[in-house]
Amino acid sequence: FQPKVTIPIASYVYFCHEENFYLNDSVNTAETTYQFLKENTVTEPVVLYNGDNYSIFQEWDSTNSISSYKNDFKLIEENQSILEKNQPIEISELNLLAQKFIKNLHETNPKWIKYILKPTIIHLHDYQKTFELSLSGWKEKQMDYNLCDVSLSSESLAFCFKFPYGLDTTQISGRLQKPTQGNYVKFYNFFRIDQQKSRGQNLTLAYVSGSIIRKIKVKLGLMKA
Repeated sequence: FQPKVTIPIASYVYFCHEENFYLNDSVNTAETTYQFLKENTVTEPVVLYNGDNYSIFQEWDSTNSISSYKNDFKLIEENQSILEKNQPIEISELNLLAQKFIKNLHETNPKWIKYILKPTIIHLHDYQKTFELSLSGWKEKQMDYNLCDVSLSSESLAFCFKFPYGLDTTQISGRLQKPTQGNYVKFYNFFRIDQQKSRGQNLTLAYVSGSIIRKIKVKLGLMKA
């Protein structure tokens, strides 16, 4: 497009939960974006702060706007008492949600789903307990943390059980961890089915075979992940 002026408008956000606040050390900043555009393009970057007024092609000094954003993030770092806190879900309620989730998988999918979904090990860090989720049921299990497939709060897991977009939201918000020796794909696959259905893609043999072929191509370096 070769724009004469570029106004960055996205990512003026910060992670505000006690479980994801640490991710703020890697957020995009107005200053970084401004410098990148200056050094790598011929466009003129214009950084605007809340309430700024700008007319196209007018002379604009982004220094004050950048400084205002930097001050805002500094205040956030210094006042972590404002962070959202985890709200644990009772284990008994989580058990009911898990059973309902498993029942739905059985009732709304073909029987050969059992060949796709392998048991996954889930660590609930707010309870320091580990559970196994499978098509056969939901049960507590003793397992070393590093061998678990995922670690998250009971609140986040309940959200995943309740909504087809639950896991996507949880991933984007950074409210889960992937232990070093686990297999996160096993956990992801349980929630991917309803996630895809919500996008109009039903679980069919054609869809599954296509996914397998893509994975093989990625491993062989024939396509990017």
